[in-house]
Amino acid sequence: VLGGAVQSDESVRRGQLTVNEAAERFIAALDLGRRHPGARIILSGGSAALLNPGAPEADVTKAHLVRLGLEPDSLLVENRSRTTA
Repeated sequence: VLGGAVQSDESVRRGQLTVNEAAERFIAALDLGRRHPGARIILSGGSAALLNPGAPEADVTKAHLVRLGLEPDSLLVENRSRTTA
């Protein structure tokens, strides 16, 4: 699941999931995880900030997907990428 949907710093600050116009990525990950419980889902997304990087997006996404019922072991995290390039 490509990052870019979860506003990680804002989500951490508010203590609730904050998404943007790419929210379908998060919703699709949740849907796939529920329909295919044995599948592994890779969450990609670090912090785009050069100075004072906050929480990596993939880590925040995983925390919220687990809170919504997905198994932590089914979610693999790649949290160092800063861009899709």
